[in-house]
Amino acid sequence: LFCSSVPVHHVPDQFLLIRTFLVVHMRRSVSDLSLRPTTPTPQLQTSDNIMSRESERASASAQAQALTAYLSRPGRDIQSLPIFETQTRPRTDSVALPPRSEKILHLSISMLFAEIMKESESANVEWVEITESPHTVCRNAKGEITAATVDYLVQVMTSPLTTDLDLIDTFLGTFRSFVSVTQLFLLLLRRFYGCLASSIDDRSVSRLQTHFVLRRWINQYPTDFDNNPTLYRYTNSLIDRLKQCHFDNLSLQLEASLKKSQSRFHSHVIVNAPPPKFPPLCTASWLDVDDQEIARQLTLMEAEIFSRMERSEFLSCAWSKPSLKAFAPNVLESVHRFNLLSMFLVSEIVKTESLQRRKVVLEKVLNIMTHLLALNNFNTLMSFSAACLLTPVYRLKQTWALMPKKLLAEYQKILKILSSDSNFKILRAEFAQRQSPKLPYLGMHMSDLVFLSDGSPDVMPGTEMINFDKRRKEHAVIQSILKEQKMCYNLHPVPRIQELLRDLSAIDERDAFSRSLRIEPRQQ
Repeated sequence: LFCSSVPVHHVPDQFLLIRTFLVVHMRRSVSDLSLRPTTPTPQLQTSDNIMSRESERASASAQAQALTAYLSRPGRDIQSLPIFETQTRPRTDSVALPPRSEKILHLSISMLFAEIMKESESANVEWVEITESPHTVCRNAKGEITAATVDYLVQVMTSPLTTDLDLIDTFLGTFRSFVSVTQLFLLLLRRFYGCLASSIDDRSVSRLQTHFVLRRWINQYPTDFDNNPTLYRYTNSLIDRLKQCHFDNLSLQLEASLKKSQSRFHSHVIVNAPPPKFPPLCTASWLDVDDQEIARQLTLMEAEIFSRMERSEFLSCAWSKPSLKAFAPNVLESVHRFNLLSMFLVSEIVKTESLQRRKVVLEKVLNIMTHLLALNNFNTLMSFSAACLLTPVYRLKQTWALMPKKLLAEYQKILKILSSDSNFKILRAEFAQRQSPKLPYLGMHMSDLVFLSDGSPDVMPGTEMINFDKRRKEHAVIQSILKEQKMCYNLHPVPRIQELLRDLSAIDERDAFSRSLRIEPRQQ
């Protein structure tokens, strides 16, 4: 039944096929051969013949159940089971297999699903085709889906007629807001299983389309599998079963996608980067570090946080909801860093009582801002801008009056770019025309997501249909945020400087305002 080349670690999966194929099929074949006469003679379909065949089937079924019970007991012994040697069947890359192979795969997938069902609740493995109705899908004038049930969306994605990659990408990018990763895997598994019962032509294309969706999911969102050992194990089990049923291409492609997801982490190679400007060894303050180098190191630190952000962190505005904050660790880290850096700058300015020294600190802040703009680091740039616009700093007229005119002109230019007027119209245009690498101002995009979240429901009222039009718009916003993740800054990190910029302490805004009044009292 199994080739001698099958690895030993596949023995448990061999058991799954043995208990169904070996007993039910091989036993029945042996019975047929033993009852078959040596010379063919015509037989009438008498009641005795029919009863005999029914008896044989009942006997085979009883033996299958007995073997299944035996294999399910602890300490089952492989040596006690007969393994029949048959001629090695050549593997095939064809999607449409002979009926017996189809039956084996059908049973194998069914068993995998049964295993998964023990660990998670799910509907029946059988897939029932869903007809289009007002209760399952809504479309706009262009025929685009605006709302649909989860099952219908999965059916459309895996349909032989599907050519809409945007629909697939939108679903894969936003499904975590309405279904878990394990539930989606089970839905795709049910769909793959259901393809086996269709006509041969539809079955082949639907199976390939379901496989395509699963592989695209692994390639685009590998952390779903890295961070979920159960889902990773389920996928490997599916690969093993595809191999055993001679679906070589499908199994190899899935396996390659999983391996690629495991090895996607790589160190950035720095080539011809500008030499860093190291501070003196005795440096204990950020004020002694070169302005441009501070901007570079702040950019590398922000880029490191940005590169770790996952799409799921932006879904359902997770960062703003206490019950979902655990799902947005990197976004929250960036927000915390933004606020801490702003208040640190305010603290450093208002704690400096000498006007001349305060002038040096503020001038250094403005110089760093010009370098941040040159590096396209808009998130950190906005943090510096917020510090300068906070009341404790903004009201220091004597200090601002000492700023060089050229530097003030650069500062005003930056403020104009970062203006929130017309929903950050100038900033959006400026960011779009800048060359990569670049870091977006997250607050602007997070405001867009909050607007979408509050403006329409997640589920259409009175139905179970997902508001897919809302998900499509959210996907577009998140895509615009994360599309810059793959681009890296060609800069040398300087750990000593980064350590100075990481260990920041700041006073609160009330204390900062009282200090501001003390160093520059209100004019009568």
